[in-house]
Amino acid sequence: MKKVLLLIVLLTFGFVQPLTAATFTNEYPFYVVKQIEIDRSVQDPKEIIHHVIEVLRENIEQSSWGYFQVISSNDGMEPLPVNVIHCPPNWVNGQLESASQIELISDKDRQFIQDLGGQYGVTLPWNISVFSTSDMLAQMISTMPNSEFEIPVKNYIMVTIGNPMLTSKVAYRDLDWRTNMEINQHMKNTRTLLKNNVERILTNRTNYDWKKNNNPMYNGMLKVTKKDVDALPADKLLPELLVSKGKDDVASAYTQYVRKMYRWCTYPGTQLNWISKMTTAFFDAMFSWEDPNQPFDLDMSDMGGPAIHFDNLEDAKTKIPALLDNMYGPLWAGNMVSQPWQYMRRFSVDFDGDVDVVEMYSAYFADIMTASGFHHAPALPCMVGFRVGEIPDTCNSCDCDTPKDEEPGDSWPEDNNRRIDPVQGSFINMYAAEGTLRFAFKDVTMMMQMMDMPVQLYMFQIFPDYIYNELAALANGAIQQTGRPERFELVKFSEKY
Repeated sequence: MKKVLLLIVLLTFGFVQPLTAATFTNEYPFYVVKQIEIDRSVQDPKEIIHHVIEVLRENIEQSSWGYFQVISSNDGMEPLPVNVIHCPPNWVNGQLESASQIELISDKDRQFIQDLGGQYGVTLPWNISVFSTSDMLAQMISTMPNSEFEIPVKNYIMVTIGNPMLTSKVAYRDLDWRTNMEINQHMKNTRTLLKNNVERILTNRTNYDWKKNNNPMYNGMLKVTKKDVDALPADKLLPELLVSKGKDDVASAYTQYVRKMYRWCTYPGTQLNWISKMTTAFFDAMFSWEDPNQPFDLDMSDMGGPAIHFDNLEDAKTKIPALLDNMYGPLWAGNMVSQPWQYMRRFSVDFDGDVDVVEMYSAYFADIMTASGFHHAPALPCMVGFRVGEIPDTCNSCDCDTPKDEEPGDSWPEDNNRRIDPVQGSFINMYAAEGTLRFAFKDVTMMMQMMDMPVQLYMFQIFPDYIYNELAALANGAIQQTGRPERFELVKFSEKY
């Protein structure tokens, strides 16, 4: 009997543990594959980045024997096709840094999306980023109070991937144990294949002296734990809305609406253009507020905004929620946004074209996100998903005059326009900004705490809901264009904070 019990324990430890590894194993957000040291006085980081990303794009499919396919789309920004994403340059630690990305998908990924449900489409595709950076550890030590250490600052080009195991840990946690096992193994294989193929291409197709990365800061510094994941319910990570309109109709309306909002926000002298400038001024001033015990003043009246005064940070915390509601609530309720969102591309992530993903960038919000380092690039851009859905009770969404609580019966005439069979609708969902900042930017919040930056930490905490409202407003505007009444619910800051 003891032997049987021992065998059960051993089998449980050896077999069940891998099934739950995605849930219980701590994971870095990113994985740096290789790095090279560069001399900025004689080498142009941007030129190297563009060269390396093109070499990866041109060789990854062949290197993986067709396992990985590069995402490419003729629907998006110029020039076409869109098969490389160049992030807007940004100042990091006093230097102008750059990053470029390609994104990949496999047939195994498409099969999982088809089997599991399209709501997981926004967790794809896989990202390979090439970025420039200085030695972050040396920079951090030099900025520490009373630091006596002086470390020569080196400069690097790094090639990094978004960690597929983090995706498994965060997005697929509520699946049954058997499916979790399959997903977990697939993610492990994906990470290994990505790493091995990228290493092979860098070694054989470029002439740079690639080295291993020994600094975990570029992997995200802090691993994401089960406690981190449990703090954000799964339904909050992938919020979705069922719309009584076909997927292609809604997705096309969305792409058109984002383009229209972008033009309105960027056209000089328009109301949205002034709001965009006002928003930039507000966030810039808040993130630059150094002493939380000193007053804060910002006059935006010349842009059509308010004159803002806070006695100190505690005063700001009591006023900012209502301030955001008053400044932006009517804007979002009217399906408009405070920044131009650049529509990048739309592509399918399943075999049948039933699940599409749309990628978007806000240059200003991307600046905020990457100001702490371009190793966060794999967490960008923002994703909104569209998938085929089914309206279970058609009469709740049709235009007939039959009472909705009336059951079908023989008394109905054959030509009655009441439809009782389910009809096609669509789901819209997104990968919530709260999840992105909680998991991929865990190092940023830790650094803000270490460096005593309470104002910036507070703004970073409310930032995800701001981004959510922006994307929800775009989605609501697109849905309205299709003539349907469904709406994403907007966050009201004065109620939540």
